[in-house]
Amino acid sequence: MARIPIGLSKQAVACSLLGLLCMVTTPAAAQTAADAPTADVASSAAGQGGTDNSLNDPILGLDIDQLSQTPVKVPSMDLPVTTVTKELSTVGRSAAAVFVITQEMIRQSGVTNIPDALRMAPGVEVMQINSNTWCVTIRGFTLGPYNNKLLVLVDGRTVYNPDFAGVYWNAQDLLLEDIDRIEVIRGPGGTLWGANAVNGIINIITKQAKDTKGTYLNAGGGTHDRTFGAFRYGDQFGDQFQYRIYGKYFDRGPNWDPNGPGEDAWRQGRFGFRADWQPGPDKTNTVTILGDHFVGKTDNSVIPTSIDINDHMTGDDVLVRWRHVLKNDSDWTIQAYFDNYVRTDLLQAQIDKTYDIDFQYHFHVGERHDITCGAAFRSVRSTIRGGDTFTPWVPFPNWTTNYPSQFAQDEISFLDDRLVLTLGCKLEENPYTGLEYQPTIRFLYAPDRRHSLWGAVSRAVHTPTRAEEQISFTGTHFYPAFYQRAIGSRSLVSESVIAYELGYRAQTTKRFSWDVATFYNVYDNIISSDLIGARFIEMYPPPPHLVVETIYNNGLAGKTYGVEFSYTYQVNERWRLQGQYTVFEMKLDSNPQSYLEGWDPHNQVYFRSFWQLAKRWDFDLIARYVDSLPRLDVPKYITMDLRLAHRPTDHMEIAVVGQNLLQPHHLEYFPLGLAYETQVPRSVYGAVSWRY
Repeated sequence: MARIPIGLSKQAVACSLLGLLCMVTTPAAAQTAADAPTADVASSAAGQGGTDNSLNDPILGLDIDQLSQTPVKVPSMDLPVTTVTKELSTVGRSAAAVFVITQEMIRQSGVTNIPDALRMAPGVEVMQINSNTWCVTIRGFTLGPYNNKLLVLVDGRTVYNPDFAGVYWNAQDLLLEDIDRIEVIRGPGGTLWGANAVNGIINIITKQAKDTKGTYLNAGGGTHDRTFGAFRYGDQFGDQFQYRIYGKYFDRGPNWDPNGPGEDAWRQGRFGFRADWQPGPDKTNTVTILGDHFVGKTDNSVIPTSIDINDHMTGDDVLVRWRHVLKNDSDWTIQAYFDNYVRTDLLQAQIDKTYDIDFQYHFHVGERHDITCGAAFRSVRSTIRGGDTFTPWVPFPNWTTNYPSQFAQDEISFLDDRLVLTLGCKLEENPYTGLEYQPTIRFLYAPDRRHSLWGAVSRAVHTPTRAEEQISFTGTHFYPAFYQRAIGSRSLVSESVIAYELGYRAQTTKRFSWDVATFYNVYDNIISSDLIGARFIEMYPPPPHLVVETIYNNGLAGKTYGVEFSYTYQVNERWRLQGQYTVFEMKLDSNPQSYLEGWDPHNQVYFRSFWQLAKRWDFDLIARYVDSLPRLDVPKYITMDLRLAHRPTDHMEIAVVGQNLLQPHHLEYFPLGLAYETQVPRSVYGAVSWRY
């Protein structure tokens, strides 16, 4: 394996030493040894899991209600996870690189959107392109606003867009107070979750309705987040039915544009509901219904021109899940959802309707085998009208894509459950490349609850999208000197990766825990675009215009590798330090198309200090360093966020948050014409929250 470059700038070293210095200079750091930590678990299994995985670990022998009441001391090995196996487990029992962003971390960080919250996870690359657009990916391949190797879920509902192979982050604006946790899985997850879970999965899990009883109000504003407000009300009927309703609105100002006033403001309103019902006295059935509706507008999210091309967005989603617990630790879950997304501007209209139904069955065979299997069917109807002023970009305005799939996974335990071997595979069909297979083999060795060693070899695929196959688009606003024509190809095959992973995590003392994950990924058939040539073409208005033509093909292959390290140190009951360091390297086949190298930061450093100054005062600090992106001409930067919060009563909190404080503005990404790029400004906001 080639040497991984770990050279850091002085700023990055300083950011790393800041966290280490706090640990060394604190008397409690000398403490060694300790009892095994008690559990830290959330109140819901969420997603499609939630049953006893029972690996002879006492924490997994409890039901969900008991788990939610288990006292918390050190949030490390016993944090709940459902995304790795689709069943309730813990971080310490997960044979994957998993990081959990808790509700407490979200609140104490002062972030106001999902992408900024994701910066807290190692191995995740978050670059803000403009005020309403982000590039979010895991383990490389930052392809602008659409990243085709990352799968994102919200309560088991896929929000990956099949037209452009990515996530519209400006449509995923949830009420942050309702998020129970965000599970970030680095590495392939195609065996359970299907195509496009190539480099990772982000699963956003909201709280159960029983955990949001009462009234919650929030309002505030500042220099960048100009105004925002939210409400939520939850209650119950008897002891079997709980519900909540919520609404929120925000008006976010533009980022800083060196060429003039920024034109990328963002406004959105949203409301939704959730209901949980446990019919019958034995509570072996749980029915969940939830839904959302939003309306939003983003200013000039493509390129600022003399033409107003502001995006108007609206969306609706409804999900129903029924889970039934059988005897002998078995259960089944059936889930269905509908998702409607509409985006319009002066040039085009895009309408996506997704219908999805999923069945999952979990059971045991003997004392060793813990089996999960299931089948799903997803249908996406996509409508695109308009397009470029001169040329429509797809030949078929209406297009329906169906994705049937089946999967099976077996967790086989040995050595009194200290060693677990996982074997699994998913078969999924798509209209572009036919049947795809995605197998995995994983192992976990956990001699006790404080240590675990894991490894995995997996195959995952990214299937071609409608845009990559059908597009024929001549851009009128990409570059001032010429037009660019992108042409799809019907001969594309799926991108594939063989991923090798090895990791270790430990709760070495009662106060200190750490986690390291390494990976080596081998990619084949990476979809890229090749230059066909340039020619003058008659267009309106005359004269003829120079058009540079490119065509999609599977022209790249290569490898990526890296190390992801994170730690948590509980200085005392009121002060907690967390930090992480990520190093990443990409080596593609040497040819003129290896332009993807240099689009990702080699080094990232992140440090957090959560400190309760007094009984009713909190002071929280976040510092982060991100390396340069040499291919995109984006310089390295270091920045810092501060939050000061006061609770004058048990029901009220007043907070002042400063974000990106170390410079007036900084550039995080340059999307090469795929989006309107601006710079992230320094900002301050204040907020008041009331709970009763």
